[in-house]
Amino acid sequence: ASGAFSRLSGPVAVVIGASRGIGLQIVRRLLQPIPNPSNSSSVSFGTVIAACRDLTKVDPLLQQLHSKHSATEGEAGQSRLHLMQVDVENDTSISQFSADLDSFLQSSTSSPGIDLLINNAGILDRTPGLECSRAQMARHMNVNVSGPLVCTQALLPLVQKSSSKKIVTISSALGSFDANDSGGVVAYRASKAAVNMVFMSLQLEVPDVHFLQVHPGWVSTDMGGSKAPIKPDECADRLVPSVLNHPKGDKAENMFIDLDGFARKW
Repeated sequence: ASGAFSRLSGPVAVVIGASRGIGLQIVRRLLQPIPNPSNSSSVSFGTVIAACRDLTKVDPLLQQLHSKHSATEGEAGQSRLHLMQVDVENDTSISQFSADLDSFLQSSTSSPGIDLLINNAGILDRTPGLECSRAQMARHMNVNVSGPLVCTQALLPLVQKSSSKKIVTISSALGSFDANDSGGVVAYRASKAAVNMVFMSLQLEVPDVHFLQVHPGWVSTDMGGSKAPIKPDECADRLVPSVLNHPKGDKAENMFIDLDGFARKW
């Protein structure tokens, strides 16, 4: 049925780069109530979109979450968790994703737009500066900078239809000029510095949207490696409440934060 009772209600979150690691755990956390300590309330997302480059290669946990929320929490048999495909290196894929997402929101939810967009897709190559090739640098810029920029351009009209209007990009302290005391991983560092500048500029261009860049810490993912001290689930458990409860400020210092919402230096 296509009547009002078949629609999913509540805020909508979209996570791009959700097949594993931090993105997957962010999806898991978004499917649980998120407390707001300032007023003793909580937020529960009615719909969470997990966008992945290849839906045939997602972590089994994502499929388990999809099955769980299809079986128990969707209204009229619909899942609160919806899986979609997008390749952030491909403009055609991004355009199709935006169109498919718009259609889904109109047909299956009562929300007019996206309340929370999280750009998480990214790559990391540890090649030092003197060995970094033009191709390695270009790929990092394409995935880590152009990817979130073009996704944001495509989805901004849907974000602006919501009441929350928040766009979060997973950045890194490795992109900080202030924190670079060791060199190395130059393509990744350069791409994260660049994406920080992109979204600082977008905040000035689009003042009605709240842009945040988040340093997630050193996390034990495929990118971070097994020696990293923060587990992906802990990262998400700290990150999600921090970004949701972080107030929109007028200063650039308020835009680059850590897992717990404290400002990082650019």
